[in-house]
Amino acid sequence: MMYTKLASFIVGLALILGILNIFIGVFIITSDMSAVDVVRYLGNKTTGQLIDRGAYTIIFAITLGVLTEISKSLSIKNS
Repeated sequence: MMYTKLASFIVGLALILGILNIFIGVFIITSDMSAVDVVRYLGNKTTGQLIDRGAYTIIFAITLGVLTEISKSLSIKNS
């Protein structure tokens, strides 16, 4: 059960970080920041890469969330 709770925490954190990456990427696209600022502060070459990383993080969070829900239902069933 400890791993299930840890996975639930990681899911929440990954989901927040993924949404934040997408939000920051869209904000930079609509603002006047230069490409040099993107590389300096975010570590990505383009805002598209930042948005992609956010989308992949959200997909990871959803997948881990599904596995966490399966783990919770199995632990309840076996109790």
